[in-house]
Amino acid sequence: MSSNFNKLNKSIINCEKCKRLVKFRQKISKEKRKQYINETYWGKPITGFGDIKGKILLVGLAPAAHGGTRTGRVFTGDKSSDFLYKCLFKAKISNQPTSEYRDDGLKLNKAYITTALKCVPPEDKPLKQELNNCFKYFDQEINLLKNLKIIVALGKIAFDACKYFYKNKYGLTENIQFNVYDQLNDIGNDLELQEEDVVTIFSKNDLRDETYIEVSGEVKNPGIFPFSSNLNLSDLIIIAGGLKKNATLKNIEISRTNYSSESIDNSAEVFYVDIESMDSDSNFEIKPFDNIIIRKDPLIEQVQFARIEGEVKYPGKYAISSKKERISDLLNRAGGPNEYAYNKGATLIRKTEFAEESNQIQNEIDDLT
Repeated sequence: MSSNFNKLNKSIINCEKCKRLVKFRQKISKEKRKQYINETYWGKPITGFGDIKGKILLVGLAPAAHGGTRTGRVFTGDKSSDFLYKCLFKAKISNQPTSEYRDDGLKLNKAYITTALKCVPPEDKPLKQELNNCFKYFDQEINLLKNLKIIVALGKIAFDACKYFYKNKYGLTENIQFNVYDQLNDIGNDLELQEEDVVTIFSKNDLRDETYIEVSGEVKNPGIFPFSSNLNLSDLIIIAGGLKKNATLKNIEISRTNYSSESIDNSAEVFYVDIESMDSDSNFEIKPFDNIIIRKDPLIEQVQFARIEGEVKYPGKYAISSKKERISDLLNRAGGPNEYAYNKGATLIRKTEFAEESNQIQNEIDDLT
């Protein structure tokens, strides 16, 4: 990283200009979320990260309370980073699909990522003066990214922050908000048109955050999927590629963020649902950002195999028929040792729990069933 960027990042980390933000990030770092209670929070402003020669700049609003504020790196260690880096990895912009902590080996290719605000604001609602204070850092980042061609705003608030920045910096267009109903019915001031005015009527959907659902566990294609109304559990399982053959429709776990809770300890709600079959469903209502986990059926076990090689009549692969099966049983099924067998020198090779076992064949079979 260049000396100019190092100097800029040092200034960002040491910044304490916004007293409200300083107090809030210190409060978060002290109280902590229960699952991170033994971790030391970064608790300082967050710098940008990535390839300073990149052509793409990704801009978020601010660090997450228990993501970047905890880990010390932007978009790291929270749900938004899970979703973002899966996409960046698929697009070959990052070298790995996860961003969990600093120094985890993550690298960006031809892209740099930062936030308009360098500290987490209460309720994710920054004050204009706080944005203005941070815009000097944002301006320097843009000026130091010499190859920058594209800015991607991650969400409406981040987009509004970028727009606000450029408007203030370059004295760009004036944004006048009005009520369509009032204008059509001669209520209030009637706005007069001027040359090159552009009138935009937004969709209600533009005002909503993008919503998604995560499905994991014993499904063929676990992942993150767009949310739509009237989805049920059977629909989601089908969207995720269907059940694996050892899955159960009982004890399906659905977890969701408890936005109404004021306590960090009660930040999530967890529900357990049973459905009879893929043709039937419960009346459980799926909501945006739910996390659905399909469990493995404890009564179903994969067939296990053992191999016997060398001087027996029928060497090869044999299914283990029960947990009580012994080497003597396997020897008998293989026809016993032949005339060339050295009975005192037999060996048993057993894989430990740390051995990696290839699942390629089983995955191909699962895809066909």
